[in-house]
Amino acid sequence: MILTPHRKEFLYKLEDLSDQHHTSEFLASKIEAIITKIGVEKIFAIVSNNGVNVAAARVIVHQNHPFILNLRCIAHCFNLLSHDILKSSFGKKLIKFCNILCNFFRSSHIGASLLENAIKEKAIKGGGIKLYVQTRWTTMYECANSIVRLKPAFDYVSIKI
Repeated sequence: MILTPHRKEFLYKLEDLSDQHHTSEFLASKIEAIITKIGVEKIFAIVSNNGVNVAAARVIVHQNHPFILNLRCIAHCFNLLSHDILKSSFGKKLIKFCNILCNFFRSSHIGASLLENAIKEKAIKGGGIKLYVQTRWTTMYECANSIVRLKPAFDYVSIKI
């Protein structure tokens, strides 16, 4: 991916490298080839996850081009952090109880209808209840936040049931 100074993103190249050994030298050579094609003067930073081979490839590129920043992807760091939180007993319980609540309102037509009406009546912004999905790390926050945000609607529904 290439990010322009105007924050536009472009997919530069997609290539199947599954039959190659992903050594740092190999990855650095692939990055260097792209830098050469684009023009080294147009590259400001290399951003990636922090796998040992990938981080070492970024170091190689940075050594060859000291003005190109070597950056670890913050989104990947948050992903790893969220998985660490869910390894704790508190995180496991929190997400378990959130998903129980989510699944109830998603599987009960009456419950879903009452919740939807309560959200409208209370004018709660941000949509309905969100389910945690393990492969989507941002959903841990979205799930817990939706439950906190919808507390007035849950209170209202609990009176109606």
